[in-house]
Amino acid sequence: MSQEPNNNTFEDYSAEDIRILDGLEAVRLRPGMYIGS
Repeated sequence: MSQEPNNNTFEDYSAEDIRILDGLEAVRLRPGMYIGS
């Protein structure tokens, strides 16, 4: 039995949503991506 994705919360994603993070800002923002859990 497979579930269908919930499309009720669909939002547009554009180039305006992309942020460039300098230096260690990315690590401070999302440490789990770099350090692990």
